[in-house]
Amino acid sequence: MKTLLLTTVILSLFASVQSLECTDGDIRLNSSSPTAQKISSTFGVKAGRIEVCAAGAWGTVCDDSFTDVNAGVACRQLGYSARGASFVGLAYFGAGQGQIVLDDVSCTGNETRLADCFNRVSNCQHSEDVGVVCQVNNITCTDGDIKLIGPAEYEGTIQVCLNNRFGTICDDKFNSVAAGVVCNSLGYSRQGAIALVRATFGQGFGPIHMNQVLCNGTEQNISQCQYTQTSTCSHTRDAGVICKHENSSCEDGAVRLVGGSMLSEGRLEVCFDGEWGTVCDDEFDNKAADVVCRQLNYTTPGSLSVGRAFFGQGTGPIFIDPIRCFGNETSLLNCRRGETGLNDCSHFEDVGVLCIGPNNTCNDGEVRLMGSPYANQGRVELCINRRWGTVCDTYWNSVAAQVVCNQLGYINANETAIAVLNSFYGAGSGLIWFGDVRCRGVEANLLQCTHPPPLSSFCTHFRDAGVVCPATNVTVQNCPCRNGDIRLMAGTSSNEGRVEVCYNCVWGTVCDNGWDDKDAQVV
Repeated sequence: MKTLLLTTVILSLFASVQSLECTDGDIRLNSSSPTAQKISSTFGVKAGRIEVCAAGAWGTVCDDSFTDVNAGVACRQLGYSARGASFVGLAYFGAGQGQIVLDDVSCTGNETRLADCFNRVSNCQHSEDVGVVCQVNNITCTDGDIKLIGPAEYEGTIQVCLNNRFGTICDDKFNSVAAGVVCNSLGYSRQGAIALVRATFGQGFGPIHMNQVLCNGTEQNISQCQYTQTSTCSHTRDAGVICKHENSSCEDGAVRLVGGSMLSEGRLEVCFDGEWGTVCDDEFDNKAADVVCRQLNYTTPGSLSVGRAFFGQGTGPIFIDPIRCFGNETSLLNCRRGETGLNDCSHFEDVGVLCIGPNNTCNDGEVRLMGSPYANQGRVELCINRRWGTVCDTYWNSVAAQVVCNQLGYINANETAIAVLNSFYGAGSGLIWFGDVRCRGVEANLLQCTHPPPLSSFCTHFRDAGVVCPATNVTVQNCPCRNGDIRLMAGTSSNEGRVEVCYNCVWGTVCDNGWDDKDAQVV
């Protein structure tokens, strides 16, 4: 029996060892992402996400406090040179899985394993997984050599060679003249080159070689321009370019609307040098929206602009920031604007435009009640830009409800309108024009009340406002009850249940505050 038990234990331990994927402290480079593969092939290096073995399973490393010194230790452990090693954060080579093994790693550079460096228990997400770029051989490059990391050979984040090592350029003062020098050195025209900022095509790797680059446009390569080598930049500000090329797919200045529910609305995209990019919402207003809509042959004025990537975030370059239009221009290019491609925005600020299209049939300021079989009540829908949208119930009250009812002709001096909240008549769809409506009660229509700009609400349709208008002297089809009628619901017999009372053709409940047996006796 003892022999059998011992054999079972040994087999169990053997199976346990066999199930381990790796030895604690081992590391490997996961180069499965397209970005890692492209960098590896373009620069003759080994690039990928670092994965470390812990408890017999592979995990990742957080980029907090990670440095090129740490990358050198990792590359040496992988069998490559520590010299020239660099790191990239923010899951640049893709987010990993499993445990995040190391965080706040700090190496002296002499360690033989990354796990031997000082580190802490992780509080990171896989969106912070770190990667490294290791030098394979003594790769040489000439000062000023340029390579681009991007979706096409004519565009991408700039990697420039200095001191026999590729690194990036900070976007501080980087402009179209400098971009022209870069494109010329790659065999493209200086003309039409677009400078891009804020790592539009993703962060580069290696040292940030250049800052505050100033070129006169005659230089043969970027290293001949004036620049400083001291920089407080991070790779989040790596400069990029788009060079003018033969395969242009659109004409400069062309505009289009993307991501809307109809052709006349969507995220604004504009073409430069054959490339579609977005427009930042900084200072973009309804006058600029009119220019866009006129360019697209829609009726103007009456167009609306909306920010904060209302129609979803775009990709690629952000071409325009800021822009100011008078409203009568025939093209966005005729408006006052910043230099193409230079911005301090992110795609969270992509601007959208709503034009007046042929299918927009209502008149601005009209209201209607929806979601109810009874004409005097329902979800409030308001027409702006000749399209219907809802109103958020923030600060929605009986005064605003009365303005709506008066506008619809439900006027009764003896009864007041009821404001209804929380999508009582069902959630609407499409646009939510605004919330925080403040009415005095004397307005002829809802648009005359004080309200924020259209499409500025953070509401959802679960908070669509509604009204119940006084029904006296108004024909209401199939009204199910009379004011003051009561009924008992959900009880086990007809003489018990939840109290419901009728008001303006609507059955509603009674709150139990102060409710006692005397009230029950009246019922």
